[in-house]
Amino acid sequence: MAVDIYLLKLRTSNWRSVEQAILRGHYVSKPIEINEIPDLRENSILVIPGVGNINDLYEEINRYQPISELRMELKRRQIKVLGICLGFQFLCQKSDEYERAECLDFFHCTVESIYEPSRPSVGWKKLLRMSKTQLISPLDTFLTGKSFYFTHSFGVKYSTAKISSSENYTYAADQSDDIVAAMITSDAVGFQFHPEKSGKDGINLISASIKYLLEEQ
Repeated sequence: MAVDIYLLKLRTSNWRSVEQAILRGHYVSKPIEINEIPDLRENSILVIPGVGNINDLYEEINRYQPISELRMELKRRQIKVLGICLGFQFLCQKSDEYERAECLDFFHCTVESIYEPSRPSVGWKKLLRMSKTQLISPLDTFLTGKSFYFTHSFGVKYSTAKISSSENYTYAADQSDDIVAAMITSDAVGFQFHPEKSGKDGINLISASIKYLLEEQ
């Protein structure tokens, strides 16, 4: 049976660009509204893009369904998740950007300001694998040593994150700790960068990520 790939049409996102990137990677996604999430098929894939701040994303989703219920529903239905930029931060445990905003807690780490005072980290950054786990996913080939486009003020600092159970990739930020660029588990993939804005390497990575989540079914 074919696995459905759903793309969340968030107002706080550039979901159309992500849709085109998925298509260029030879997959087809189905854009859905937030209120359609309860109707997702079991064992499907949900792509969560995002641009902006965590409060807006939280408010937009929570208006239709409490985050705690969404978290339980996704896990009960065994839905795999791909989070991009703000969508990746939404997969973490919490965010200091707005502490009242609940997150999905697929990744047990905290999102915090990269710099004090807060300012953005923007540009192309080269990735380095930092995983301590012996099991490395097929995505390593598409991540290690590759450069991707970032634009964010908040992120996960590798030095303070308790993420030993996931496969992790970082980039070196000027005057700050190394920042987590990608996290991978068997049921979730998160990218702090924008693969849809990162040329051929980004398109190849999106395609490989969907293939990886499909094979983990």
